[in-house]
Amino acid sequence: MFRIYLVVGIFSLTMLLATGTALAQGSSASGDEPAAVEPEPTDESVKEPVTPPVLIKKEEIKVKMANLPEPVQMAVKKQTKGIKAYTLSKKTTGMETTFEVKMKVKGLAKEIEIDTDGNVVKIEQEVKWATVPAKVKKGLTASAGKGKIVKVKSIAKGTSVIYEASIKTGKETSTIVVDADGALVQ
Repeated sequence: MFRIYLVVGIFSLTMLLATGTALAQGSSASGDEPAAVEPEPTDESVKEPVTPPVLIKKEEIKVKMANLPEPVQMAVKKQTKGIKAYTLSKKTTGMETTFEVKMKVKGLAKEIEIDTDGNVVKIEQEVKWATVPAKVKKGLTASAGKGKIVKVKSIAKGTSVIYEASIKTGKETSTIVVDADGALVQ
């Protein structure tokens, strides 16, 4: 019984190989009719491979000052001078690591993001309405419509500053972001 299967298997494999060779040479396995030839791909028919979306892992953990790299410790000490209560966390997004300092300054929330070299990357600071520049007030007020502006914070990255406002409309809360000229940012 085993021999029969083996002989049939070898015969089938031989026929498959012969058929594949004949088709590759442009004739059918029987030799009677011409084989179907696949057309050469054109630029229009060649499609780029679809790249699957990459998931970027985000992680934030609380850390102690002693566990920070020396340049980060120095930056934290400089940024928190005179502040007694603050929290430290390590943020990892993909391959990028930064450190965040959260504190209250004169009753307003402030967050400072520092890279591993001790450079300040971003400062988010809650601001009082009275200190918001006139152009920004105008832009926020126009964008808020009938909603009430309940909180505003400035977000500085390098030399760029934007303003983010929390808007309360009935029971809904939304966020509006404008640049330093009061223009809506998407």
